[in-house]
Amino acid sequence: MSIANRKIENMDIVLKIGEQDISSVELYPLLAQYRLLPQLAKKIIIDQAIASITCTPEESTVAKQRFYQKQQIADENQLKVWLDHHGMTPEQLEKLTVRDLKIEKFKQLTWADKLDPYFVKCKGQLDRVLSNVRDN
Repeated sequence: MSIANRKIENMDIVLKIGEQDISSVELYPLLAQYRLLPQLAKKIIIDQAIASITCTPEESTVAKQRFYQKQQIADENQLKVWLDHHGMTPEQLEKLTVRDLKIEKFKQLTWADKLDPYFVKCKGQLDRVLSNVRDN
């Protein structure tokens, strides 16, 4: 997969997959055809929600290390291969490595103080459900 900044027949080629050039005009219908628009919209909405969340340099370093470990990236060569395979720039990877951390921080900031009262309020019902599950 590669991004191209050239024009063919007055169409902007924004993506090349194999031998197929995909123009900006063709991209939206393809996203719709393969039902990728809801996923894309969800990701964009989440990114907008976490945009103001910040991470310390230490948190970012730990998040990057965890990501590299999960993706089995051990050196610069493997990193380059991974970036090429995923069609990403190092800057995009930086954002990706802290995204999960920012989502967790957003959850904590948004809902952490509401969970305990909600749990206490619903505890009786949850205990009954657990009891019914155990009895069956």
